[in-house]
Amino acid sequence: MAALVVSVPVGRAQDVSADTTRADSLAAGAPRADSLAAPRDTVIARSPPSIVPAPPAEGGLEQPVTYTARDSLRIVFGERDSPETDAPDDRAYLFGDVSARYAEAELTAGRLELLFGSRELRALTVESDTGQTQVPSFSEGSERFTGRELVYNLETQRGRVVGARTQIQDGFLLGGVIKQAAPDVIYAANAAYTTCELDHPHYALEAGRMKIVGDRYVYTGPVQLKLLGIPTPLWLPFGFFPATEGRRSGPLPIRYGEDRSAFGFFLDNLGWYWAINDHLDALVSTKVGTRGSFQVRSRFNYVRRYAYDGALDLSYTRLRSGEALDPDFSVENAYRVGWRHAQQFGPNTRLSADVDLASSARRFLTEDLDERVAQTSTSRITLAQNWARVGRSLQLNLSATQRLNEGEADLTLPSLSFSQQRRFPFRRARSGRPEAWYEKISVSYSGSLTNTYRFDPLADTTLAGTPFEGVSWIDGLFSESDWRGATGDSLVASRYRVQAQHQVPIGASYNVTRFLGTPIRFNLAPSIRYTESWTDRFQERTLNAEGQIVSGEVAGFTAIRRVSLGVSANTEFYGIFPVRVGPLDGFRHVVRPQLSFAFEPDYSAAPFNYYRSVADTNGVETTYPIASGLPSTPGRTQRLGLSLGNVFQTRVVRTDSTGEEESRTIQLATLNLRSAYDFAAEERPLGDVALDLTSQFNRFRVRLDASFSPYALDTLGRPSPRTYFAETGRLLRTTRLTLSAGTSFRGGGGSPSLTSPSTPDPPTGTDPALPNYGGVTNRPVDFRSPWSLALDFTYGYTPLFGQDAQERAVLSVSSFDFSLTPNWKIAGRTGYDLIENEVATTQLSILRDLHCWEMRFNWIPFGDFRSFSFSINVKSGYLRDLLRLDFPRSDVRTQVGNLF
Repeated sequence: MAALVVSVPVGRAQDVSADTTRADSLAAGAPRADSLAAPRDTVIARSPPSIVPAPPAEGGLEQPVTYTARDSLRIVFGERDSPETDAPDDRAYLFGDVSARYAEAELTAGRLELLFGSRELRALTVESDTGQTQVPSFSEGSERFTGRELVYNLETQRGRVVGARTQIQDGFLLGGVIKQAAPDVIYAANAAYTTCELDHPHYALEAGRMKIVGDRYVYTGPVQLKLLGIPTPLWLPFGFFPATEGRRSGPLPIRYGEDRSAFGFFLDNLGWYWAINDHLDALVSTKVGTRGSFQVRSRFNYVRRYAYDGALDLSYTRLRSGEALDPDFSVENAYRVGWRHAQQFGPNTRLSADVDLASSARRFLTEDLDERVAQTSTSRITLAQNWARVGRSLQLNLSATQRLNEGEADLTLPSLSFSQQRRFPFRRARSGRPEAWYEKISVSYSGSLTNTYRFDPLADTTLAGTPFEGVSWIDGLFSESDWRGATGDSLVASRYRVQAQHQVPIGASYNVTRFLGTPIRFNLAPSIRYTESWTDRFQERTLNAEGQIVSGEVAGFTAIRRVSLGVSANTEFYGIFPVRVGPLDGFRHVVRPQLSFAFEPDYSAAPFNYYRSVADTNGVETTYPIASGLPSTPGRTQRLGLSLGNVFQTRVVRTDSTGEEESRTIQLATLNLRSAYDFAAEERPLGDVALDLTSQFNRFRVRLDASFSPYALDTLGRPSPRTYFAETGRLLRTTRLTLSAGTSFRGGGGSPSLTSPSTPDPPTGTDPALPNYGGVTNRPVDFRSPWSLALDFTYGYTPLFGQDAQERAVLSVSSFDFSLTPNWKIAGRTGYDLIENEVATTQLSILRDLHCWEMRFNWIPFGDFRSFSFSINVKSGYLRDLLRLDFPRSDVRTQVGNLF
């Protein structure tokens, strides 16, 4: 049977449209003569707006297929694919900017074949005479494929793509042949996966077989990395990686490396991450080394919106250094417990926790420089209840502070506090009359109950060889004997100290507008404060066998009651200087003086009797208080305090394009002075003078803190009764001075630039439940900001008796970065000690944008932590840890000198 061919040319401005209900009727045996009855320049077709689909034939499609073409339509009846094919098929060929639609599917190409019998659409690549290529493209919903050849079955709504390219979230799938087996399952043969958007990608993971489930996971057979199309030795027997960033269960990316200390060659991040549900996830990972050291880490995250969120971190490390027969062989256990929690129980109750308990060896396992040089670790858990309507609050605290170098610890187990905001017991209902003076009297209350524990061990050399060597604060927490043996506190009543305190302040505040017949405005605030403290011990000093006075504690309930009377007065006045300097219109100086007077009785006299005396072997008596919180020497307190606050302001005036002036008030600086005079002191009644100055204007900021003494020092370096002015002719003696100043600059536009390498952020795209357990943290770099610079200067001065003053002056570049080219950036921080004439801690980073890759060189050239590292990795957040190269393959403990 010969095929019947109908070829119809089409004008350049005319589209061709048809629907398959017409083709279905032709294929079913309907008369074909009417298809030739039209004039030569027309086609048996209707434009899409006028399509009225006929009822489908039995076994036909449920809705029409509309198609358009720019060039021509060619219909062939009874054509075979090959001579061996028994069943002929009717076909239509469309040429030039062809577009076919069926339901939500759309296929575009330079050439399109319609197979009416098998109900298939075939799109082919066509290269025009001008060299331009029309590549077939298929889209359905959010899916889009391109390739050399596309086939789509209208009945099954499944397709096949040859030479395909499609985007899956942030990645691209390049396949020899791609078939869609289900709406969310794609199979690919001779395919590659990459996150590089170029037609010829810089890298790709190639595999003979791939399976893509939805837009989340990619499964592969044997996979190999190719760079610029060149095969590399990196080969894996199978591959499984996410195609999108976010929370998903799966294995962690394994890292390997080598250090010269405890681990040797190691494998890190061996573990699994579970995305349990929308509210929970968990992670477990390990690190094992060839030298016998290992580490186990876990993290559990939980969150419920508007209710609570938190995370629990646990880690244990066994550090084995050296061989068993080496003289310096050691095994050390390092641990860390971290807990962060925030929970709201209704509008008035809140629980918060920020716990970080760790051994001192933990610092040598972290790779953050600031954490490695940290000296302390703090933890706190707080449960707070507020009764806002009545002004009451109740708070329960647990806290711990560790000093890692010394092995010391201070714990509060627990602290319970209650407070009542001030109440006005004499205030009556408002009736339009002014308040009487007694109605302004207020009273409040605060109370606390605290149980504290302190562990301050003796030096290691003292404990060496004793049963208490290696006793930690945790051991002492549960054993009284271990605590006494490690701290040497044999004279302390107990390792736990229980204290309670009550405070009842009574006060009032009055606005005075006339004093002694003179118009004047100031605030007057008299007050009375009663404080009562309870403790489970009192101090006692005795002579030991050598005739020395030693301090000890005796168990027993002790109550200390204190009463203080006070009155304060403050006012405010200002002066204006009508001087204009550029945009600065006038200056205002605000002065805020304040006077206060405080009185306390002599607590060594009756009825208090809170002081005891002890005489040494020479008969010299020493008087001491029996409890902490009391003045070191007995006597009344009659102290007059003076403070003088100064605020300097100006107004910035700018004129806009319409000629109208806009002004805003800014604060140039604040200057505060404080001192006191004790009328009851027999010696040195003048108090120290304290000064602080702060200023911030535009990009510049400065702060000065200083304290001065009006008295000289005696021959032993103690404060003398003689004034410093009488000794030297100068008014005050400097006892402390600190100065800090800083500024920052930024050039060009763009987003905020790279921050200092000392405080890196987590990589973009990394799941928040995945902590960084190794390697230098590399955040994506913003190369759009040309440069930024932050400068700081700090100066400290503390005079020392009989020797040179202690000074420190450091000029530091706290952070800097600048782009050499659009793809090269240098960042870091450094400083210079002007007193010691040496360079301070310096960190440098050189970064290179390699399109879909990035390269980074980090260098710490000076100090105990000097090191360097080089890394190159892809930018993709979920492939960053898989496709990366680090050198040296070690942690930051490896110093430059130990690498060779």
